[in-house]
Amino acid sequence: TWPILQRLGQDALRYYKAVYAGDALSVRLTFLSTEDLGSDRGILLANHDVLDQDGLMVMSVITRTMMAKRPKDAVVRDD
Repeated sequence: TWPILQRLGQDALRYYKAVYAGDALSVRLTFLSTEDLGSDRGILLANHDVLDQDGLMVMSVITRTMMAKRPKDAVVRDD
């Protein structure tokens, strides 16, 4: 239910280690910055790190995504 309007690109895609069937992967997502594009949208710059079951990084990528903004009176949920 993310308010994604448009994927703008991927940068710095890196593969560090091979992944095999049966590996358990997890993703660490870090929001790096935002850029305001008006009252209803903005740009989100994020770093995605993919880790294997041993905590070793297998892949990383930086993405730019245009996102819709939440209305100022919207209720933020904690779940």
